[in-house]
Amino acid sequence: LDHLMGYFTYAKGFKGGGFNARAGSGFPVDEPLPTFEPEYVNSFEIGLKSAWLDRRLTANLSLFFVDYRQMQVLTLVSYDCATEEDPGCINVLAINDNAADSSVTGAEFEFMALPIEGLQLTWNFGILNNAYNDYQTTNQIDSTIELNRAGQTFNNVPRFNTFIAAQYSMPIEIGSNDMLSGWLTPRIEWYYRSA
Repeated sequence: LDHLMGYFTYAKGFKGGGFNARAGSGFPVDEPLPTFEPEYVNSFEIGLKSAWLDRRLTANLSLFFVDYRQMQVLTLVSYDCATEEDPGCINVLAINDNAADSSVTGAEFEFMALPIEGLQLTWNFGILNNAYNDYQTTNQIDSTIELNRAGQTFNNVPRFNTFIAAQYSMPIEIGSNDMLSGWLTPRIEWYYRSA
């Protein structure tokens, strides 16, 4: 073991609140514009970074937890736009809403090896567990129906992702001209992300 470092980080942040409005967006003129609260986040991470075999092998591990309060979530709501010409009209609009309490826990492992001169092998693996812990909202078609989305996962956040790469660097020289000298590095990569 050439090198071993442990670390812990804590970060706190926020994203400002506001109101949902755009010209021509279809919000009823006789209703107040829906607002959303500021989002607050506390992030914790603990990990290890290590180097082995004369720094020809590095391995890093991190565990993290992210706690959201009033997380801003893009959601759909419906508004009655019925007229005499179109008595069944319903507008479905995307607005920012707040999930009262949400969290993410996860782990990430990174590995890099230099087994022979010029060859580099890399592997990265991550796992995430995310959920709304407290999120009361309404049905997107009938806003009189209350929904509890606690336990649901976030949109567009995969549970697993992994990355594998290999590259080999070799010097090239064409004649005695330095302008035609350098390195050739073929590289192959494979990436996977779950749904």
